[in-house]
Parts: sequence; structure tokens; C-alpha cells
Amino acid sequence: MSLFAWALAVVITILLLSIRAKLFPAVDEDLTDIANQIVFSISILVPVVPVFWYLVVKFRKILVSNPSAIEDIFFKKTIRFHLVISIIFGVLWVITLVYNILAKVFLNNLEITTSAILDGFIFTIVSCGLAFFFFYYQNKTKR
Repeated sequence: MSLFAWALAVVITILLLSIRAKLFPAVDEDLTDIANQIVFSISILVPVVPVFWYLVVKFRKILVSNPSAIEDIFFKKTIRFHLVISIIFGVLWVITLVYNILAKVFLNNLEITTSAILDGFIFTIVSCGLAFFFFYYQNKTKR
């Protein structure tokens, strides 16, 4: 389930970045493969989303039918590991986003474009969404 959560996050990030590039292109950005990236991302999402959904539903049924499964040490370690990694990515992207915004506003840094700020926002949202997903299961392991 964790593998599919990360795969889903990566594909959603690629899709959102491609849509951002199509709607708000940067000055020096190459737009030749944007349509290919969007089609490729959607074609990856078509099988990944149902499999991920199936795994989450099956996993929740297992946890309901066998509450002791939540006490499994491997499960706790896996969820905690993925939670920590997703939080680290989220924090790094929040730092990057805040820096880009502040540098654009207060430093008049012309190298930082609006598309860079939007990219940082997309990475932040996806990383935080992934962290909240793992945080949900982390809370289940607490007594």
C-alpha cells in the first residue's frame, strides 16, 4: 500500500506540474512534451488509482476484522518510516515555497518566477497529502 501511495504521489505531481506548465508556462520552459506528459500521467493513474483504492479498502477490512494487526511491529515501523520521510519532504518543500515567495516579494529576485512558486506549491501540497495519509495510520497504532 505504501509503494502505491508513493507512486500515486509521484504521478499526481507529474500531472499537476504538466498542467501548470501548460496553463502558466515559464519564459524559458520547453513546452514540446507537455501533452505527452499529461497523457502518460493519466495512463499511469488509470491502473494505479483502482489498485491503490482496492489495497486501502482491503487493508481497512483486515484491520477491522483483526484489530491485533495494528500492533504488528513491522506495520508500525513501516508506517513510521514513510511518515518521517514524507514529513521531511513536506518540510523541505514548505521551506522552498516560503523562500521563493519571500525572495520574490522582498528581494525583488527576478530569477524566481511565478511558475517556480506554483511548482513549490504543488510539491508542498502533494507531500503534505502523503504525510497526512501516513499520519492517519500512525494515529491508529497509538493506544
